Amino acid sequence: MERIPQTIMDLLDDYVMYGKPPGALVTAILLNDLTGTFYLASDDIIKQLPLIVSHIQTNIPPICWGTLAKVKAWTEILSIIKPQPSNQISLDLPLKLTKTKPERKEVK
Repeated sequence: MERIPQTIMDLLDDYVMYGKPPGALVTAILLNDLTGTFYLASDDIIKQLPLIVSHIQTNIPPICWGTLAKVKAWTEILSIIKPQPSNQISLDLPLKLTKTKPERKEVK
């Protein structure tokens, strides 16, 4: 069974969760830039494009891919709020940011 390369998955995850710029290839894919994608991708990645595109369409909110404006806005929004795994910000899709309360420890 074919799988999306882990490096591509990691770049997509970091982009969606933390707004980290995903690099030229993944950006081209997110922008639906076929020419740029084929120019930048290795033969192995080109073979995986149907899986990658399907993953994006199925699992990534449309607010953060499809156009340059959306991709730029997504990285800017997340650079402002700076979500990190440790500060307990969760993303409920579609883009509804909620901050969870930390558990209180009972003091004895």
